[in-house]
Amino acid sequence: MTIVNKLWAKIIETFHRFLRRFYESAGIIPYVLGVTEVQTKRLENYGQFALHYHFVYVACDKKGKFYFTANWVRMIWQKILSKVLRNNGIDDEVSTAAAVDLQKVKKSAKNYISKYVSKGKEEVETLVHAGCSEQIPSQWWSMTKVMRDRIKGALVKISQDMCYFILENRETLIDLDILKSLLLLQVLLKMMRR
Repeated sequence: MTIVNKLWAKIIETFHRFLRRFYESAGIIPYVLGVTEVQTKRLENYGQFALHYHFVYVACDKKGKFYFTANWVRMIWQKILSKVLRNNGIDDEVSTAAAVDLQKVKKSAKNYISKYVSKGKEEVETLVHAGCSEQIPSQWWSMTKVMRDRIKGALVKISQDMCYFILENRETLIDLDILKSLLLLQVLLKMMRR
């Protein structure tokens, strides 16, 4: 588990590259966004922890036909793990039988991802106190370039005074439906404080 944690950034980068190439070869825009979750229960129970990757992606075409299955992703994940480990001198075979679970987002992809973006501070503190700081990823979120470019294109620069105005009046702005999501604002605030 330790070596997988240390190589996590490379594993996620390779996974995203594979998904991007798959989508592009099928003529689909590769919108993929993910966030890493630390599962500290394993640290409590077994003295090691596991990183867990939650991601949202375009899953099916307009007719409802899925682009890939959980078994396909499980196979790809196993190949990527094995390849990254092998490239780093580890020849152990990796089992990912229980590692992949694909589910349709029930209500909101934004809320699903925001849940994992906003948690983690306590988990990181636990890992640091347990002496596992070298295994903590340097970045918790990831997205494909096309998604990042689309987000950058939608951003609007505002002055510092306007930022303070929004923060000071956020409850009123939310009540008036000007700010749609207090959760998103809270996530941004947490990110600004780090």
